[in-house]
Amino acid sequence: MKKLILSILVLFSFVVAHNVAATEQTVEIAGGLNYLQASQNLDGSWGDATTSSDILPTTVEVFRVLGLQEETGLVWQNAKSWLSVQNLTTTEQLASRIIALSAPGGDLDRLLFVVDEIRLVWGGAVGYDVNNLDTALALQALSSVDSLNQTTIGYAINYLLSTQNDDGGWGLDQGLESNIYITAQVVMTFQKYKTVFVIDGPIDNAVQYLQAHRQADGGFGEVASEIPETALSYLALYRADVAGAVLGDIVQYLKGKQAADGSWDQDVFKTALALRALTLSTLPLPAKISGTVMDDDGDGLPIGGVTVELSGQTVDWTATASDGVFLFADLPAGTYSLSFY
Repeated sequence: MKKLILSILVLFSFVVAHNVAATEQTVEIAGGLNYLQASQNLDGSWGDATTSSDILPTTVEVFRVLGLQEETGLVWQNAKSWLSVQNLTTTEQLASRIIALSAPGGDLDRLLFVVDEIRLVWGGAVGYDVNNLDTALALQALSSVDSLNQTTIGYAINYLLSTQNDDGGWGLDQGLESNIYITAQVVMTFQKYKTVFVIDGPIDNAVQYLQAHRQADGGFGEVASEIPETALSYLALYRADVAGAVLGDIVQYLKGKQAADGSWDQDVFKTALALRALTLSTLPLPAKISGTVMDDDGDGLPIGGVTVELSGQTVDWTATASDGVFLFADLPAGTYSLSFY
């Protein structure tokens, strides 16, 4: 690859994050972690018939928040052992374990096996109708292990784009009523692929849908604020261009709903979701580097198709769009260098 010899003008915009320890704990987080650790089942899982979600997704949520807080002692290890030996077959189950363990193993092959062979999108399992939720979760799993299956990823992204409702949200499938849970999951999925696909507009529309369901108390819900919908909305809006006051109100709502025993509604699943949102609220927003490449011969015309390589804490590359713009998002704090070709 030859380095670009044209005379160019590059305009940069930087947003720099400061290093903050991942283990920073507020009183609310510490109380929630104590509740979760005391609620673990003897086999290493979490949840029972009274929990608002099944045992597997509940265990995955707790496992993820313990990892975020670097609580990787015996409780976490027991949960990892339990997750590793489960016989999983559905898209949601396989995607959840891939994301939780950050290791594809045989699950990646099984996940790609259950994809619809014609449409290259996902349903609940082999032979099931495809839908937005399972497709979004599968894409999150592929992103978590840096899958290079670009053909399948491209078809799945286009499917989700085609099923977005006019209100900006997503239901389970095209034409079905939008809801917060599925919309938040698709937004989190799109944010993982926005440097590869042109999806900023659909993300913005989905963010508007979510914000339209913000309640007066700072929480989110279809009619009244609910803890799961509020926590998921925070996770979806965390990297979006949303006013800090909105995110701050979500944090205050969640803190205000915590019970004296450290839980949210004495429910392990809700507690883990709330803690994941509160954990992110203690971390700096990821950094981004953006810029515009323009001709420096006097007319200042943008140059599209220029390869931009990023090196430093993260190594990546992109190409400038037709308007000369490039973007590297979700970067950890650090020192970076750019090269243009």
